[in-house]
Amino acid sequence: MIPKEILLLLQNYFKQDEGFIPEKIQFVGGGSINQSLQFTFHRQVYFVKYNQAAKYPAMFEKEAR
Repeated sequence: MIPKEILLLLQNYFKQDEGFIPEKIQFVGGGSINQSLQFTFHRQVYFVKYNQAAKYPAMFEKEAR
């Protein structure tokens, strides 16, 4: 299940006032720290990678370097 915080961020990103309801969700493995998923929304495929910010502060910023 996608965490509520992630769903709210996606809802805001896609400007969906009625809630964010993807057509298909698939969790993608391969990481030990991050969670990742692939979903389809309006026939487009997206990839999301997330983790617990309090547990791993600034991880994505460090990863981008």
